[in-house]
Amino acid sequence: MPRTATTLLLACTCTTFGQADDPTVFVGNNGNLLGAVTSFQPDATGALVEVDYVVIDDRPAGGPALPGTNIEGIALSAGGRFLATGHATALDPEQLTILEVFSDGTMRIMDEFTVPNAPLGMAWIDDEYIAVAQSNIGNSFARVYRYTPGAAPMTGSLVQTDATAAGATFITNIESDPSRRLIFVQDSDFGGSSANVTSYRVDGDGQLTETGFVFTSPNFALDMALAPSGEWLYAGGGISGSGSDVLGFEVGPAGSLSTISGSPFVSPGASPAWITVSPDSRFVYAGHGGDASVWGFSTDVTTGALTSLGVTFDVGSRGSLGTVGTLDLDAGQFLFVSDNSTSFDDLQGLYSFRIEDDGSLTQVGDIAMTQGSQPDNFVVWQPGRTSCPADIDSDGQLTIFDFLEFQNLFDSGDPAAEFDGDGNLTLFDFLEFQNAFDAGCD
Repeated sequence: MPRTATTLLLACTCTTFGQADDPTVFVGNNGNLLGAVTSFQPDATGALVEVDYVVIDDRPAGGPALPGTNIEGIALSAGGRFLATGHATALDPEQLTILEVFSDGTMRIMDEFTVPNAPLGMAWIDDEYIAVAQSNIGNSFARVYRYTPGAAPMTGSLVQTDATAAGATFITNIESDPSRRLIFVQDSDFGGSSANVTSYRVDGDGQLTETGFVFTSPNFALDMALAPSGEWLYAGGGISGSGSDVLGFEVGPAGSLSTISGSPFVSPGASPAWITVSPDSRFVYAGHGGDASVWGFSTDVTTGALTSLGVTFDVGSRGSLGTVGTLDLDAGQFLFVSDNSTSFDDLQGLYSFRIEDDGSLTQVGDIAMTQGSQPDNFVVWQPGRTSCPADIDSDGQLTIFDFLEFQNLFDSGDPAAEFDGDGNLTLFDFLEFQNAFDAGCD
């Protein structure tokens, strides 16, 4: 029987775009022959269940390089609607792919753009502006782009709005704090004395204003992670310094940076490269490139200083640990770790661990296979767990920092400060914000 519009409509299992309704992990598969993204959602125990698998590019062995393979960078927009992947294929320029996310965690490719070689790191400021690294040794930048989706796939636009100043040696990672419209950019000055981390505020037009700067030499910062509280920024030091250093920085309300007393903190593992912070900001977990181990640290709630917990997990052989990330679930706080190689045990994919109250780790379920090759970097989506519009800095608490952030948003004309629903920024928005603050969180 011919399928009419009516039968197609009745047969459709319809979902909507905007963000995943449930906590989701999006994994970039960094294969030379195949570039793909796999999405997972935790079940009631915290074990990962595959939701979708989207191939961006696929080529036969010996075939010419394709721009959609080798996913190195991956970032999810602040509202969870768009997922960006950066590709490192040795082509010049390289590809930045934008995928749109359905409410059930499935995805579709929305747009593909060329950007300067190579987009190894990136971070969204909101659902419109994204900062992308130009990771070119001796000539690196963090470039801010405005992404505008079209009415249909492959009709959107990507326009650069600003970039960091020339002179950076090697920018490979960008971290963001969307609640304060801040980005943090590291520069690895290999063998030099100017390695640093710089913070910038991104205004509503995508323009950058430097807000903080700190030298890190003789260390350089690799992967960075901001504590959910917004107070502390941590980074792996890789092979720099002692070869076992984790760096810590204090972040001021307006984005200033200073080194935490006692930093760098020595890890028991070799070459800490990837960092994540538990959802309650009590623990830091570092993934190591030198021995493929994960080690846990407790954080001092007053100073941000780290103390090794002696908690560890061994992924496998050198270089086989991809990255680390955390989610807050009904079953507790969870740590996820990617294994990007089958060389050690013929397994590759994502491990899931419940974070116990003392910071120790309990594995939940088996490793989750991604279908793709070299599951490397991933990003997590944490839906809002409470209704708390006055929690502007998204740290789960109502404090003076929410007032300061609201003031910054209002002064910059950011629509996020529009609280009374009339479309204008006036005194009444301050009054409505005060009312929301007084009402507390649900």
